[in-house]
Amino acid sequence: MKIEFFHEFVPPKTTVQERRQNKSGGYLHEAGRIAKATWRAVLEQHRPPQPLEGPVKMTIIITWPHTQRSRKQNLGLPVPKITRPDGDNLIKMIKDVMTLLSYWKDDAQVYSETIERWHGEIPGVAVKIKN
Repeated sequence: MKIEFFHEFVPPKTTVQERRQNKSGGYLHEAGRIAKATWRAVLEQHRPPQPLEGPVKMTIIITWPHTQRSRKQNLGLPVPKITRPDGDNLIKMIKDVMTLLSYWKDDAQVYSETIERWHGEIPGVAVKIKN
């Protein structure tokens, strides 16, 4: 099975790893809850009818709007995003939401994951999953 889609929206910049601490441990702050809810709303629209089985390969390309500097320096062309949030924290949140939405039974099934982060004219997320 193959799942491919592009969803146009402005991706959140907050990740689950940005937690606050209290005496009983960590908790997800408000921006983290909003980010997770945003990813859930986007990914829920594209979830498969049944969880994928077996090994899964995943590619995710996330594009945020250009900054004034990136647009001016690159004449509006896409430019790699080298600021926060970093890719490994982003992919963790996205995989957690995909697991919650039953894209697969367990995110341990994902044997290969690629994430690209860009600034570009059309913000959004492109997802390609195959098993």
